[in-house]
Amino acid sequence: MQTRLLDDLHKNNIISKEQYGFQMGFTTENAAYKLINEVLNALNNKQIVGGMVCDLTKAFNCVNHDILISNIENYGIIGKDKELFQSYIKGRYQRVRIDNKKIHNTTVSHWAMIKHGVPQGSILGPTLFLLYVNDLPAVIKKKLIPVLFANDTSIFFTHHSIMEFHVNVDTVFGNVNTWFKKNSLSLYTEKTHYIHFKTRNSQLIDINMCLGNNGISNSLYTKFLGLIVDITLSWKLHIDHLINKLSTACYVIRPVKPYMNTNAIIMIFHAVMTYGIIFWGNSSHSVKYLECKKRHLGLLCGVVTENLVETYSKN
Repeated sequence: MQTRLLDDLHKNNIISKEQYGFQMGFTTENAAYKLINEVLNALNNKQIVGGMVCDLTKAFNCVNHDILISNIENYGIIGKDKELFQSYIKGRYQRVRIDNKKIHNTTVSHWAMIKHGVPQGSILGPTLFLLYVNDLPAVIKKKLIPVLFANDTSIFFTHHSIMEFHVNVDTVFGNVNTWFKKNSLSLYTEKTHYIHFKTRNSQLIDINMCLGNNGISNSLYTKFLGLIVDITLSWKLHIDHLINKLSTACYVIRPVKPYMNTNAIIMIFHAVMTYGIIFWGNSSHSVKYLECKKRHLGLLCGVVTENLVETYSKN
């Protein structure tokens, strides 16, 4: 079912181009490149640019089965194929079982029907979720730049006029909220925030957004798919975070050091600590990170030649 569904979706270009999650050939770094490239282009063109980073509350568990089946049908899955997917999605039951081995007792809850959500941990679950949110970019992308990675939704606004910029933000935020409500999804306001990107010498613009009685906070940085992106794209916060992770990794590896050779230790550091280096590697702050990395590798590996460490650092 998964193979045939994906073949059909890709053959007919059904999945939105703004969606980077759960698709072969797309990674978190592809989504990050899209975001950072659009921000840099806007700043280079002297446009105002800001973004709303949305956090959805239990998105996979809130999928409405009737809406999902309707979406599947709209994308051309009809007849027996639709009935097969409908049978897979609806009519599932679950219960909780607790085994207490100390007293040899088992407690079991009553069976209850699952009325919302896609089967998590399943093969089809992620793809079904993509179909559920697939029309979101079409609702909003006329006025802005959406970047989706599964349930991580980021929306970026650009304009030359500050007045039109504010109008676009208000309009799109209203449209997004309406779409979420219609699709039984909701924003987690405490983790949803607005970030305004700027050059070092430009003025910071605050945007006031509210969802009911809850305001959407303005932030000086955002966490996007494992990267800490600040308002000037200096990467200082991300590199400081990596330096702290170096100390943690050194602490974790030290107990197993006697069972590992030098190359293995360096490879672990290289794999864990170079994620997204294509974005932050040219930052002036990266020098401090590379020096710290060499120092930790030297402590772990004992006698490590400078050339060996340099090779992995440059790669």
